[in-house]
Amino acid sequence: GESFSGETVQKKTVITNTAAKSVFISYNHHDIETANKLKEKLNAVNIHVVIDSENMQAGEDIKEFIEKCVRETGTTISLISKNSLLSAWVAMESINTFYHEKTDTTKKYIACFIDDDFFKRDFTDNALDHIDGEIKEIQGLITTRMEKNRSIRDLQNELTRLTELRNNMDEIIRRLRECLCIDIRGEKLESNFN
Repeated sequence: GESFSGETVQKKTVITNTAAKSVFISYNHHDIETANKLKEKLNAVNIHVVIDSENMQAGEDIKEFIEKCVRETGTTISLISKNSLLSAWVAMESINTFYHEKTDTTKKYIACFIDDDFFKRDFTDNALDHIDGEIKEIQGLITTRMEKNRSIRDLQNELTRLTELRNNMDEIIRRLRECLCIDIRGEKLESNFN
């Protein structure tokens, strides 16, 4: 009995450590070079990395993949750049992680920036202007399709994601400015990794 229960405890510890030492890297595909460098550095110190380029299966639903990764890893590292902050997918990852952080104190969110545009006071307004332009374009396409009695499901989903991004942009930027964001621009990845 004792050796069996000892085995059980050992297995539970391994599972817990695996979850705790696993990281989901959230990034925009324009920033894949930095994401891969970070992944290699984390793997080198025995931290398991989940990244869409390796872990997402062909045909897998992107939203479900994001939610699963945030839920099943101990930490989400978000690569912050102008590209990522204008991406509705990356915003969804941030929002999901903020929510999990509030409800599960074992979850961590680490923001690593590869450009510092978001620190500028006018960033949120410029980003919202850009997003409003995208929304307006989609709304125009929706109107045209509806006049032709055509389906709008693909556009509706994109519109929903962009609307959520617009509605949460100020909170995302506030959170980033008020937490310790790690500068990993260029050679700073090396010096700030630890």
